[in-house]
Amino acid sequence: MLKTAFGAAAPRVERHYPARRFPSPIAAAGRVFSDSGWICPSWKAGREHARKAPTYAYVFTDPSAPTPSGQPLPAHVRPATAHGAETFYLFDFPDAPGLTADQRRLADQLVGYWTRFIRTGDPNGAGSTTWPRLNTADSALNLAPDAVRPVNIKVAHHCGLWF
Repeated sequence: MLKTAFGAAAPRVERHYPARRFPSPIAAAGRVFSDSGWICPSWKAGREHARKAPTYAYVFTDPSAPTPSGQPLPAHVRPATAHGAETFYLFDFPDAPGLTADQRRLADQLVGYWTRFIRTGDPNGAGSTTWPRLNTADSALNLAPDAVRPVNIKVAHHCGLWF
């Protein structure tokens, strides 16, 4: 699959994403295509935007989050988080699946960050983990029920490989 997708660069990609570090080869491939096709292009676009205005990036990582389809992610692709899963943490949908106590705490944090950003242009506030601006440090905020913390998105997602 890597050879088909990346040609001569496949061995280099495989070195950055060795299958042994993932629960399955499919999970490794999911991470490759998530990083190369979504996370790193978003990081790159955010870096461009940050030249003109304060910019904040995040990665939502709750592998047990409800999925927009309502179906759990298959075990062979985990740990992973479905795109758009954070919407259940931000909005009260009438038929939304319930959140655990830890997920509810994370939802409260997300709503706090988003509302402060809407009001002031800065998501940070007293009592919350500082959300660093996306700048030359390549910082983003990793949002997970067990840890909200800054992360170097370029390093964590091998963005140097993709750009």
